[in-house]
Amino acid sequence: MDDLLNEFLTETGESIDVVDVELVKLEQDPNNKEVLDNIFRLVHTIKGTCGFLGLPRLESVAHASENVLGKFRDGELQVSENAVTVILESLDRIKEILAGLEATEEEPEGDDSELIGRLDAIAEGGEAAAAEPDPEPDTVDGEIIDTTLGRALKPGEVSLEELEAAFANAPGPGDGGEASESSTAEASDKDADASLFDRVGGEDTIAVAAHLISQRVENDSKLGKFFEGTSQDQRKGKFMGLMLAMFKDDMDAADAVGRQLVTVAGFGEAQFDAMLETVKAVLVECHVDADSADEAVMMFELVREAVINASKEVAQPKAAAGGRAKPGEQQAAASKEPRKSTQSIRVNVDLLEDLMNMVSELVLTRNQLLQITRNMDNSELGVPLQRLSQCTTELQENVMKTRMQPIGNAWAKLPRIVRDLTVELDKKIELEMLGADTELDRQVLELIKDPLTHMVRNSADHGIESPAERIAVGKPEMGTIVLNAYHEGGHIIIEIKDDGRGINPDKLSKKIIEKGLATEGELASMSEAQIQKFIFHPGFSTAEQVTSVSGRGVGMDVVRSNIEKIGGTIDMVSTVGKGSNFSIKIPLTLAIVAGLIVKAQEERYAIPQISVLELVRATSAEKAGDSDHKIEMINDTPVLRLRNRLLPLVYLNEVLGFEKNEEAAESEGDDFIVVSQVGAFTFGIVVDQVFDTEEIVVKPVAPILKDLDIYSGNTILGDGSVIMILDPNGIAALASQGVSDAADEEDDQELVRRAASSDKESMLVFRAGQEHPRAVPLSLVARLEEIDISSVETSDGRLMVQYRGALMPLVLADPAMSLRESGNQPVLVFTDRQFTMGLAVDEILDIVEDEMDIKLASDKPGVIGSAVINEKASEVIDVTYFLGLAFPDWLASRDMSEDTTVSRSSERVLVVDDSDFFRNMLKPILTVAGYNVTAVNNAQAALDLLEDGETFDLAISDIEMPDMSGYEFAQAVRANDDWSGMRLVALSALSSERDVNRGFEAGFDDYVAKFDKDTLLRSLVQQFKIKGDAA
Repeated sequence: MDDLLNEFLTETGESIDVVDVELVKLEQDPNNKEVLDNIFRLVHTIKGTCGFLGLPRLESVAHASENVLGKFRDGELQVSENAVTVILESLDRIKEILAGLEATEEEPEGDDSELIGRLDAIAEGGEAAAAEPDPEPDTVDGEIIDTTLGRALKPGEVSLEELEAAFANAPGPGDGGEASESSTAEASDKDADASLFDRVGGEDTIAVAAHLISQRVENDSKLGKFFEGTSQDQRKGKFMGLMLAMFKDDMDAADAVGRQLVTVAGFGEAQFDAMLETVKAVLVECHVDADSADEAVMMFELVREAVINASKEVAQPKAAAGGRAKPGEQQAAASKEPRKSTQSIRVNVDLLEDLMNMVSELVLTRNQLLQITRNMDNSELGVPLQRLSQCTTELQENVMKTRMQPIGNAWAKLPRIVRDLTVELDKKIELEMLGADTELDRQVLELIKDPLTHMVRNSADHGIESPAERIAVGKPEMGTIVLNAYHEGGHIIIEIKDDGRGINPDKLSKKIIEKGLATEGELASMSEAQIQKFIFHPGFSTAEQVTSVSGRGVGMDVVRSNIEKIGGTIDMVSTVGKGSNFSIKIPLTLAIVAGLIVKAQEERYAIPQISVLELVRATSAEKAGDSDHKIEMINDTPVLRLRNRLLPLVYLNEVLGFEKNEEAAESEGDDFIVVSQVGAFTFGIVVDQVFDTEEIVVKPVAPILKDLDIYSGNTILGDGSVIMILDPNGIAALASQGVSDAADEEDDQELVRRAASSDKESMLVFRAGQEHPRAVPLSLVARLEEIDISSVETSDGRLMVQYRGALMPLVLADPAMSLRESGNQPVLVFTDRQFTMGLAVDEILDIVEDEMDIKLASDKPGVIGSAVINEKASEVIDVTYFLGLAFPDWLASRDMSEDTTVSRSSERVLVVDDSDFFRNMLKPILTVAGYNVTAVNNAQAALDLLEDGETFDLAISDIEMPDMSGYEFAQAVRANDDWSGMRLVALSALSSERDVNRGFEAGFDDYVAKFDKDTLLRSLVQQFKIKGDAA
């Protein structure tokens, strides 16, 4: 393809995309002059460049659009929905013509007269409205169409009125072409450029001149090499456009032509001088009179000057801008759209792909060399290989950056799509786009364009209600769709939110039953969120009828499938009457990723590091091992109890279909568990061995394996081995099936709840002053530090140390202990709002997670109770006691909490928990927060207090308790009108979505995880505020 044409297609395509977006902005803000000027400039440049390249069909459509935009700019025509719609249609037509031009390198044939006629009618209607002719009541705007030309004026054509004026003032045969002064003046008043155009002989003379120039250029030693590979017809078309721009004094078009000659053909001053001599000779050869020829040469000089200035701007962006723009316009453009010519160049995407492949090979070679050196005792190779590794990593990162593009590129067409849908669906919709500059890999960007488009169309069609519906439910007429993108770790999160009607589970259930996807009984046991996720089922649609927008049932399942193909996940939260929120989580890149190498049987596999949360060693029930973590079986399904949560497990050997190795199963030792997360689902993959993390180059999976969901690709390791890359999405499906099987029966569900609700606490065990260990709940410790003993100072008899730019008091964990004489002192850091304290200890022993039977020991200050930890009696310290020692005013400041202006001493809180530990941990925490706290050890005792006339403002209740559960307690409270004003907060280790929903259904006002102190305190503030507002 001709370089000039290729450059034109690229620039015009980009300009059309910009105009597409800017037109939607203009419709929303018709008085934005900057947007209008930008649109006009881009369309005008497209039109001028089309003339230069000899593309009459494109030029005609662009010219008709430019006429309407010119009327907008001059204030002769108001921006209207109809006008914008027709201009957008013209842009679509230009795109079609460009597509044909790119495919065949020739402008495709077609009839644009109807479209051009509508554009001309809009432009003429604007003129008539501005002039306000004879006010005849019976006259309608439609009559104007009958008297106007049905297409745009071709270059060199004039209107009927101008033609009649020319005949009236035309000179006689003997005048020798000299017009009278009056006629010349009249013509000049209208269009001086048209006068020169006519005097040189119009389009016919220019066509002959362009032909002669084309012939001369081919044989010119200075110019011929710049047009090698072009046919004479192509050159003639180019010079035809140049001559038209020159004789009609279209400087904007000339600027565009000049920049292309400079950037594509490589023209400089010498070439323009040679071109000028050629033009002079051709004008003489065409018998153009001397005056007109001189004027034409002067116009070419102006074109030449504009082109040279443009080339200097590219080379020296800091120089003063040349051209014909007004100073104010130049200043505005410079301040808002600074030139970046020297900062970027165009690079073919194929070249970037080749570069990426070469870097991938370099990474593999680097890995192989590092693998070799690990097995060699050659120190001389260590340093250069380390440097090579560093350079390879930096090169890889920089090449990856060349592939990164802002996600706004994928959003560019969405404003136009939403705008068209508002017209088609007769709705009012506003599209907000946040985080458009968030970058991700070009390959990923291309793969998410279609899913995003589909989801935005869904939100507009299914989600946003009609203006009448929105007003009826108290919403504003204008619905809102919000797109938001941001980075999170190695992923990018894309949210699509709307404030529409939401997804109605009842309507959805009817559709589910109609399609036979589930029975009424199955749906009855599901939560609303589970029912709503049926929209991702193949062939499922919530539309009442099939339309051009949606309703065919080919949609969300394809969206999910496409997102999962690139290692992403999609999740959804929808509330009836409030709207829906779809969240997409996708990796930043697919080319080179960090992978965790694991082993199953004798084979190695890679798990993308981005999906790995942590590694855990655990002991199976049939094995003997040293790990504190045990793999348990619930309904024949393996689970791991990890930090008070049951983690479903899958054995990689079983997933891959390997035969069970009885010898390995009976051997002693721990299993390795890779804890992974896919969306909101967390599970564990049990492997035989974990090796190391390695950067791997992702290669596509072989076609014969493409139907296996557990593989996402393959790679080559440093030792040359080819291994498969596991897909966590596919494995997650197996894990979720396993855990659902484990909870099929109600008895099994209760077993799971009982297993999860055991009073297991994570405790930090340390020694201070005495031989017996002490412990503190790990959730209360902000940081573990080792403080240089030389940095400890004394102020007013108190130990202080500089910590993170401020003085932090140090308190000894035991009066009998003393600080070390030198070296580092272990310190536990506790933080409560603006107060930070260090608790000095002798030695940190362990972190233990176990069931504990904590006994009270209220006679000793600073100790809550004692418990058996690691088979040793250990004291559990009271952190609030030590905070009081460090800050004498700490308790008073908590009473004056800034979170509320109400005195809390009158706010009575009832704590219901069968665990002595939690009751005695919560009571001092809530007391120092200013609440009047009463604690009981079971739900029946709490009801007895209420029945005896005790009144409480709020109750905090555990869920799993003997005799009466927290759910039953909440139901009993809500059933009694005398207690209806009491707020209820659930506090439990059971925090799954089903448990939380069940809590709200039982009557709880909030649901808080059992170990989250800060969230609990915030919840209390919020609940008392709600209670106060209701009063």
